[in-house]
Amino acid sequence: MNLHHKALRHFISASVIVLTSSFLIYELIASDRAMNAYMRYIMERADSSFLYDKYQNQSIAAHLMRTFEAPGDPVTAEKRRAFCDAFEAINGTHGVNLTRHNYPALHGTLQTAATQCTDNLDDALLLPAFDQAVSINRSQDDHSHGLGTLELKFRYYVDLNKHYVYFYDLINSRRFAMHRWTFLQKGTMGINRKDIDKLFTGRTVISSIYMD
Repeated sequence: MNLHHKALRHFISASVIVLTSSFLIYELIASDRAMNAYMRYIMERADSSFLYDKYQNQSIAAHLMRTFEAPGDPVTAEKRRAFCDAFEAINGTHGVNLTRHNYPALHGTLQTAATQCTDNLDDALLLPAFDQAVSINRSQDDHSHGLGTLELKFRYYVDLNKHYVYFYDLINSRRFAMHRWTFLQKGTMGINRKDIDKLFTGRTVISSIYMD
């Protein structure tokens, strides 16, 4: 009887160990599958969000290109006077809305290397197109897809040929003023050199996302 009881106890102990191990193995496999599925979901969502950002970036670039290339009406004396009256200089930079909103036609701050108000007048009068594009982008609904631009990703427009930068929001030009316009050519943003060369020759429009 003692031998029988010992065998029974060993059998029960072994059964408990086997069942416990089987349960743990099942949980590990299930957890691994769930984690893999979750990681795939995160990666797909990240890819979708990144592609969405590229799409938005390209849409704004295309909108600006169409606006800047379209034939414009002649600048009226009234518009010229309003812009030149608001044109100012602070800390070696020129522009409008440098420290306060004194030029209502633009939402944000325009800084330029030009010293005369008429040098970039035509471009300045087209910059409301950038205001419109950014405003539309920031007001888009997410519709629970997780792709909405809750972050304010589009903040400024830079023209490296004509040396001006336009910020969608007002900034204090006493604290920051743009003076160096060759940072792109020096490769400090990590953009491919061939893309930069094509950009300045008008052969491409870069729609990639770079950390500035």
